[in-house]
Amino acid sequence: MKRREMNSVARSLCAYLCSRNNDIAGYWGIGMLCAASRRQGKPKMSFQIRPGQLIRIVGCELTGSTVVADKLGKFHLDSIEGRLSFFEDGRYPHGAEKYTCGVAVAVAQEGRTGMSQAMRELTLLRKVLRQEVDALRLEVRGKPPGQAESVAGADGGG
Repeated sequence: MKRREMNSVARSLCAYLCSRNNDIAGYWGIGMLCAASRRQGKPKMSFQIRPGQLIRIVGCELTGSTVVADKLGKFHLDSIEGRLSFFEDGRYPHGAEKYTCGVAVAVAQEGRTGMSQAMRELTLLRKVLRQEVDALRLEVRGKPPGQAESVAGADGGG
């Protein structure tokens, strides 16, 4: 595969990750990863994409990502790696936090590498921040974060 084609594959993956056409548990993927980054205190996250498998970033699965990963299989790439970086950019007048997300993806095949980067501005709304606070409260009480998320989203209906 030519380098410009590899750059195109990397650019497409960056666009996919930044778009609103991917989600984690029904919410915008980048927004959920930003919230996880903030909660864990890790502004940078690395990930690998393997053809035929769900795309997982910091334990979060992108819904329906096997379709994208399956399409990558036809390129016979040696590796697909990426990094997400979140930078706090202040606050909006209504109180929501403003972040910028940097996405970088590199694909390799037979010693050649294709790369791309993208930036995306996003907002953490108060609702997301309240959910984080609830999760942290449960975490402090000794419950793991996975239980905290399921309890915070429970409707009490059983």
